[in-house]
Amino acid sequence: RSLDWEQAFMDAKLLGAGGLLPALQSVETLPDNPDVEVLEFELPSGMDISMLRDKSVRGKLGATTGNEFVDIRRTRGKPKSVTVLACVSDPMPERVGYDFDAAAAVTGIPLATGIEGSPILLNFNTNPHLLLAGVTGGGKSSWAQALVYGTLSGGFEVVLIDPTKGAGDFAFARDYVSFVAGMDPEKSELENLRVANAAVKAVYAEGKRRIREYVAAGYGNYQEMPSPPRPILL
Repeated sequence: RSLDWEQAFMDAKLLGAGGLLPALQSVETLPDNPDVEVLEFELPSGMDISMLRDKSVRGKLGATTGNEFVDIRRTRGKPKSVTVLACVSDPMPERVGYDFDAAAAVTGIPLATGIEGSPILLNFNTNPHLLLAGVTGGGKSSWAQALVYGTLSGGFEVVLIDPTKGAGDFAFARDYVSFVAGMDPEKSELENLRVANAAVKAVYAEGKRRIREYVAAGYGNYQEMPSPPRPILL
């Protein structure tokens, strides 16, 4: 492996001071995705990670080593090293089942599976807003189901508003959400829209109330309070 990568670095003209090449320190595979090699290299003087991350450089490294996928990352705790993730084919699986164990055990909302084979987590403390967009049949409903399940498992209050499909995609959650708007078959479409609008206004008013409460108490966020209310997913 060392000789393959040395040749790749030379072909890509990745040379440090005195013509030195990155030195291979270790090789292993990802625990949850063993098709992906993890290689750690120590960079010579005069070389930094930006040189390896250049798209054309990564293409040359992949072509020489026979890897379709090459990802360059910083090595945690080692400023003079880089970590290369390499795989002969695209390591992202086409379909992955929902990780129910992770939803119950982790801090965050599991929404997808990454290259490492472990869940990609959403933290609403740092990313409080989401926009989900896609073509018909692209998987928006499945992704939204994962979001609803994950937030319910995480102790959120969930308000569902779906005047178009009547929240049919979320039948599994109806007994656990705080409110469902826009699905009453005995109401007209306009009436269901009015209910949905009222639900949005109610959640907005609750958000404003929480702001007033934590600001008055001297906190920067309602979750910093001694007994914070449950987060709300709308």
